[in-house]
Amino acid sequence: MPPPAGAPPDRFAVMSLGGTQYKVAVDDLITVEKMRGFNVGEVFRNESVLLVGSKSATVIGAPLVEGAYVEATIEEQALASKEIVFKKKRRKGYRRWKGVRAPLTVVRINGICVPPRLEEQIAPPPGGS
Repeated sequence: MPPPAGAPPDRFAVMSLGGTQYKVAVDDLITVEKMRGFNVGEVFRNESVLLVGSKSATVIGAPLVEGAYVEATIEEQALASKEIVFKKKRRKGYRRWKGVRAPLTVVRINGICVPPRLEEQIAPPPGGS
């Protein structure tokens, strides 16, 4: 049975994606650097999970948690807001403006899956918290 709406997630993970580490839970939206080769709506699996935790326990990988993965969906391929690059050399009349918009991918986390041998360590104790 899923937790009620507004309740904190029962499980989280730290994963590496595009050289950056993200702490994620189910239904989180994260913004990452552009993921090339993926289309909007496509589901992918990230197996570079560094840590999986819950209220009762935490499993830390060395360096990765074997058999664990995060399943996610590509929600949007977008551009970041404009960053202004301004160059000036004083007393020389040299001024340059340029706007840069970094390409981004918005990803929704669908699930955090761990192998059965770790599931019993992470699962909450019977009878509630």
